[in-house]
Amino acid sequence: MSPQDKSIGAWLGEFERHFLATAPQATPLEQQRATKNWRKHYWNFYRWLPLEQPLNDRAIEGLIYRYRDMAYSYSTVITRLKALCAFCEYDFKFDPYRPRKKSNANHLTRDTAPSDDAIVEAYHRFSSPIKTGKGEGYWEVYRWMFGMMATYGLRDHETLHIINLTQEIKLNDGTIIPPFVDNNNDLKNYCSWRKHKNRY
Repeated sequence: MSPQDKSIGAWLGEFERHFLATAPQATPLEQQRATKNWRKHYWNFYRWLPLEQPLNDRAIEGLIYRYRDMAYSYSTVITRLKALCAFCEYDFKFDPYRPRKKSNANHLTRDTAPSDDAIVEAYHRFSSPIKTGKGEGYWEVYRWMFGMMATYGLRDHETLHIINLTQEIKLNDGTIIPPFVDNNNDLKNYCSWRKHKNRY
């Protein structure tokens, strides 16, 4: 069957079912997160496609041009369309629409990255309460997040979504991820919302 034999709406229905079936859904919270992730990060872009039309280059280009002046959204919509085309086995040439990389004069290099001593010093600065409007105890949370980011290279939002922080979880394929804080978890495997990575 050719990808053009189905409407975009039909393809999106199948892609949504595949997306939810392959997402961690062992608990009601994970099911809720998977559904929210689809709606916010995928359907929010796909809804602007002409759902009644068959999958075609013009429809894809139209969605790309819709976001051409929004740097982050433009890059994201390209990623989402690539995922859809891969699922449908639709051959679309994305090369002409590759997001332009901006030169960043402040980009960190080996010579400009902070030293270990500077990171440790910054970590201990969190011992003073920070005015956040959320109570004085929040400095401990920020210090913990900073330590996780500096030690394991996690992004800020990943530190807040470690599903296996204190208890093991079982993925859909049967893989068991031990608790992140377990001393036997030498590889420091962590599973965050919609992301599964190994940290060495």
